[in-house]
Amino acid sequence: MGEWRVQYDPAMCPPAETQLRTQHEMVHFLERDPLCATELRLVKSFSRSAAGQKQNDPRNLRSPGVCLNATQYLIQEILYNHVSPFDKVRYHFIFDRLRAIRQDLVVQSVRSPILLAVLEICVRFHLLASHQLCHLDPGDFDHHINFSHCLGCLQDVLVLQEELAIDHPNRAEMTALFILANPGSPDALDWAVRLPASIRKLEIVHRSLRLAGQLEQGNWVGALKLMRTLPILHQLAVFQQWHKIVRHGLDVINQGFGSKTCRFPIATLNGWLNLDPGPPSTLIQILLHLGIPLDESRGYVHFRKQTSISSEKTIRLKPLPMISNNLKSINLKSFILQRSA
Repeated sequence: MGEWRVQYDPAMCPPAETQLRTQHEMVHFLERDPLCATELRLVKSFSRSAAGQKQNDPRNLRSPGVCLNATQYLIQEILYNHVSPFDKVRYHFIFDRLRAIRQDLVVQSVRSPILLAVLEICVRFHLLASHQLCHLDPGDFDHHINFSHCLGCLQDVLVLQEELAIDHPNRAEMTALFILANPGSPDALDWAVRLPASIRKLEIVHRSLRLAGQLEQGNWVGALKLMRTLPILHQLAVFQQWHKIVRHGLDVINQGFGSKTCRFPIATLNGWLNLDPGPPSTLIQILLHLGIPLDESRGYVHFRKQTSISSEKTIRLKPLPMISNNLKSINLKSFILQRSA
């Protein structure tokens, strides 16, 4: 490897990949020690199966224990450290490395609490990313891909929890997340109502079912009010579908209050939609984007039944102040890594 010195746990990256990447200058800047550029902390990158490439080669697979250590390292040392905050560069790096960790565990057919711990960390990471990076352009952050990976990890968590007969608060937590991340889904609700009564009666699961039921009935105002009472992790799950809830709410109001003489207060609408507690700047941008006329100087929206709130227009999300304020009060490293008490 010449002048390079690999630090931390060399097992986080197989020797063959370490040699290849150092020789060909394929080292990510996040894998360099900030105090010494020649010292590396390599973490195995994700690679798809290809001709001549065997993903199940034991020499290239990390043990379950090393996979868990690498997962914790990515969150503790890369995502949140004393220098840099959560950003798109760290997101894409960690996204790739977590995917490689899951690949190693799947290839080895690992079915243990270690896999469960890794998957739960992945779920929290993707949920947090969906909020913290939602304001970026699609080229910098793809909400759909991020949510797909989150949902895939969440589904694997639920299957594994049942398989391992897990009976602790994490099962209720993850069950509620799945319900909230799939509001209006017949399959998700059918699965939820078939859960054992002992799980359905748990407070967080019960509230999640209530919220999903309100959305199913079209009571989006009640659902968003109930969202305020949820733990921050579950608010992030509702946020995955927030743009659909907002669009549906605006469509309902547009039909109900669409009149030439009707003036709907922007402040009231802002409150209903759980947006900014202060000036409704986010709401105004959404209204203008969807072509809904408003009188900003007087604080009114002019709904018109003939106005088409097209589903083809994507609502550009911004972090919700309610969630952002809640996140300020917690340790985000612990939020992602720790298991429920």
